[in-house]
Amino acid sequence: MFCTTKPPGSVSPAKRQINEVKETKTTINCVTFPLPGEGPEQQLLKPNEWSYCDYFWADRKDPQGTTHVTGFEVLLQKQLKGKQLQKEMAEFIHERIKIEEEYAKNLSKLSLSPLAAQEEGTLGEAWTQLKKSLHDEAEVHLKFSNK
Repeated sequence: MFCTTKPPGSVSPAKRQINEVKETKTTINCVTFPLPGEGPEQQLLKPNEWSYCDYFWADRKDPQGTTHVTGFEVLLQKQLKGKQLQKEMAEFIHERIKIEEEYAKNLSKLSLSPLAAQEEGTLGEAWTQLKKSLHDEAEVHLKFSNK
C-alpha cells in the first residue's frame, strides 16, 4: 500500500479554501499529526517529575527554567545511565565470581588438612565426614562461580 498526496493544484480554489478552514491535521510520510494549536493541550501525567510519558514528544524547560530539554535527550540520558548501571552490575558479578572461587579454593585446602587423621572411633568418623563436607561444599562453590 502506497501513501499518496494530491498536488496542491488538484483541488479547486473554493474546495481548497473549505479544506484549509476545516484542516486540523497534517500528513507527513503517511503519518497524520495534529496541527499545532489545535485542540486542548495534553495535561502532564506526572507534572512534578521528569517522565517519558510527558517529555518524549515535546521540548520542555529544565527544572531551573533556563534551557529546553528535548524528549530525545531525556531518553538518551536514561539509556546512558542504564549502560553505566549494566557495567557496574557486570563488575559486581565478576567480583562475586572471584570471591566464590577463592572461597572454594580455601575450603578445599582446609578439607585436605591432616588434622585428627589418626583419630579412631566416632570422633575420627565425625572428622572424616566434616572434611568430606568441606570438600563437597568447595565443589559447589566452584561450580557456582563457573556458572
